Amino acid sequence: MRFVTKLRFLIGMAHRMNEMTGNAAAPPVQVMMGELAALVSIYEGMMMAQEVVATIKNGVLWPSLLTLYSAMAMQSEFNGRMLEMVRELAGGAFITLPSSLADLENPETAPDMERYQRSASTDARSRIALMRLLWDFIGSEFGSRHQQYEKFYGGRHFW
Repeated sequence: MRFVTKLRFLIGMAHRMNEMTGNAAAPPVQVMMGELAALVSIYEGMMMAQEVVATIKNGVLWPSLLTLYSAMAMQSEFNGRMLEMVRELAGGAFITLPSSLADLENPETAPDMERYQRSASTDARSRIALMRLLWDFIGSEFGSRHQQYEKFYGGRHFW
């Protein structure tokens, strides 16, 4: 459930980013978002299957080991693939972000930040906040640590 929630959060941020930039209706973006949604649905279905075909032993409900281990095997594949897709959707947006909040609060740089960091549908602060959140999720030390965690959640693959 934890991983499904994380995937839903990621696709929600990607969807909001596409709406904010005005790219949501572009066919290539729709294809990528459809693939992201499919990956989330596949993993969620694998999670639900663990309950549906669960067994009861000594009065305890045990998840299906087949679907449990299948999901664990796909977790690192899905996570890495989805993060890369969101990076593709973002393009160079992360590189253009201001270095800190000080750039928005400085009277000399604030007008330029508002002019060049806004999007067609949102102000600069909102755009920067969303892009920073996405960066924290996929590009920062925090994001890299989470990617490493998801990759090796079930252990090393070569053992």
